[in-house]
Amino acid sequence: MYLDFYGFNENPFSLSPNPRFIFFSKTHKEAFALLLYGINNRFGFIELTGEVGTGKTTVLRTLLSQLDEEKYRTALIFNPALTAIDLMRAINHEFGIPCESENTAELLGELNAFLLHENCSGRTVVLIIDEAQNLPPALLEQVRLISNLETDTDKLIQIVLAGQPELGRILEKPELRQINQRIALRYNLNSLDREDSRAYIKHRITMAGGGDKVSFAPGALGWLYHYSRGTPRLINILCDRALLIAYTEDRRKITCRTVALAFRDVMLKPALRFLPTLRKGAASALMVSLLVIGVYLYKTHAKAPVAVKTAAEKTAKPVAATTVKPAPPVQPAKPLPAPVKVKPVVAPETAKPAVAPTLPKPAAATGIAKPVIAPLTAKPAVAHEKAKPVIALVMPKPLASHEPTKPVVAPLPAKEVGDPPVTLVEDKQVVAEQPGAPVEQPVLPVSKQALTNELSLRSEAKNAVQAFNAVASFWQVPPVVQMSERPPMINQIKGQAEKRHLEIVHFKGKMDDLLRLDSPALLALSPKGTKGSYLVALTGVRDGKLQISPSLLGRNSFSKAEIAPLWSGQAYIPWRNGERIPSTLAQGAVGPDVIRLQVLLQTAGLHSVEVNGVYDDKTVKTIKDFQASRKIRATGKINPITLIQIYKAVNGASAPSLAKHGKGGGE
Repeated sequence: MYLDFYGFNENPFSLSPNPRFIFFSKTHKEAFALLLYGINNRFGFIELTGEVGTGKTTVLRTLLSQLDEEKYRTALIFNPALTAIDLMRAINHEFGIPCESENTAELLGELNAFLLHENCSGRTVVLIIDEAQNLPPALLEQVRLISNLETDTDKLIQIVLAGQPELGRILEKPELRQINQRIALRYNLNSLDREDSRAYIKHRITMAGGGDKVSFAPGALGWLYHYSRGTPRLINILCDRALLIAYTEDRRKITCRTVALAFRDVMLKPALRFLPTLRKGAASALMVSLLVIGVYLYKTHAKAPVAVKTAAEKTAKPVAATTVKPAPPVQPAKPLPAPVKVKPVVAPETAKPAVAPTLPKPAAATGIAKPVIAPLTAKPAVAHEKAKPVIALVMPKPLASHEPTKPVVAPLPAKEVGDPPVTLVEDKQVVAEQPGAPVEQPVLPVSKQALTNELSLRSEAKNAVQAFNAVASFWQVPPVVQMSERPPMINQIKGQAEKRHLEIVHFKGKMDDLLRLDSPALLALSPKGTKGSYLVALTGVRDGKLQISPSLLGRNSFSKAEIAPLWSGQAYIPWRNGERIPSTLAQGAVGPDVIRLQVLLQTAGLHSVEVNGVYDDKTVKTIKDFQASRKIRATGKINPITLIQIYKAVNGASAPSLAKHGKGGGE
């Protein structure tokens, strides 16, 4: 009705879950990312909950629209209030497989065959059940049986259960603990906050094409958030009704009054009954404050004011009729002592200018008095009274008339002994040193013998623990507490890495080749004259310097020339094989491992490869080209170094990097 009036191409606040109008608030972004992450990593079961109208269905439909049909097979069940046989038939129907049978086992067998075929074809099968809180326990158990369809290494179907918060409480029942324990990822979709609510309204108006002909007053947006509590569905309903009311009044600006009328029409309740809680509290606080102030003023003016009496009033007697006891007369202040005349102290001509003022010492009986400003309440000094030390403000000594005025030199900040003075030169004129100016000390090269001596005094085990924890922090895994002194340390390192789902790849070559891989690594230092090998972490590169941990000789930054005499040419690179792709795959291999490799290559942007589960010529060529681009020996065979680089291409800026850590400051 009002589309042409506001210049809309379509209804901006339609209640249908149109993916084109999806607004990714902070909470919706997290939900969408979690769903994609769980599906791509084949977690099996994912749970998405949220209150009515928070946008669960819109997120699910947007997810389905983003999944490539060539890589995914999807099914959406939005009416799960079915019998067990009807649910199986509905699932098979959505996947396009035979669904006429009346036997659950036969339907499950058809589904299993379909899943195996899609898995061999490299496609991921996704089943989404909306309004899952309506599923009775028997049907939830049926869904669990579907999830049992898997291979030795993979879940054949990814199941997303979406519903209201009651779904979580249902799954906590003891009889459903089996399915509850299988849910690997859970997310609760919250309502929009005030900021996102404003952005949501603006986004939908813009998407509908009417951004320049309609406006919402700031107060109206605030009331919309209050009435809807940030629920997208309620925002849509209220905005739609507010636009309709403004249209009937021939106005293009939505005001607070318009929103209040819309709320009354939609909820059939007067808007004034639902004042914001914050404003109610503020009004209550204001009323209490006014009441307290009134009582205080009343009590204050009820009493006779007490004033400072003059000399004439002091002799006046209080009125006999009054019952209020008069305040005691104010005693006059004692007269201040006469100012003490202080003679100026004549400094000897040989005296040097004072560098800094000092506190006065108590004057002796025969000493010369120093000028002191005494407190106002101090008693006049008595001749026979013994002088007492007084801490007071010391005035500067007046100079003798015949003594030339000399500048007072302010104290310079203390320096450590041995620091050379720093003088700044501007236009060939020497100026005073600027406090706080950084003094760059030259870094002297470290000798091989000094590093050898440093390492020889260390424990190999403690050093290895510190080094491993430095590189493990890149992967956000728990640190190692301790290791035994049993060599070689790298064997213990590999064991600790495996517990943290990391792998260690052995590198042997030149430092430049290692740095080109751009991955944090453990360097094996083998100084002559010492037993064993000491591991240090290479955590970054900054200005051509290697960032090392733990520190050596109190430093974390070393040049390649300083490390080269001690480095054995061997390093150990931790990495995570998230897709569990064997590093022994070669041309001619067939199976799910090849499918995961080919999908990973496509995710890295190498679209020339075809996902067919066969390590064919195209796959070999794609890997060769990638290896050549990364300056790795181009063999066309997969290996750990190549896999590390593929994962880096997939993860982008989030992948551990020497260059990025070096820019961040290193150790």
